[in-house]
Amino acid sequence: MLFGCSGPGAAEAIAHSELVGLLALGGALMLAIAVMVGARSRRRWLFFAGVVVHPGWWLSARSGDCGYLLRYVSVVATVLFAVAAAWFVWRSRAITSFSATRT
Repeated sequence: MLFGCSGPGAAEAIAHSELVGLLALGGALMLAIAVMVGARSRRRWLFFAGVVVHPGWWLSARSGDCGYLLRYVSVVATVLFAVAAAWFVWRSRAITSFSATRT
């Protein structure tokens, strides 16, 4: 089998992948809460949609690869989510401060 996950250590690898996926999901949720507190935009609720589509929420670790796809994609998704959250907070504050100086 090419991508089979079996034998000694398979259960530990799957459990580790599920833990990494859940921790990455928790990190994305914390970032969404930080955006809710830090952003000055009405569209800040959209970041909770990012949490819903996060792979740690829906991707399975029991699909045959010991969850390595879940592990790596969850981490990448959380890093991208963090970059988007930082940009969104920075942009919302820049627009607010720009409009405050114009009036």
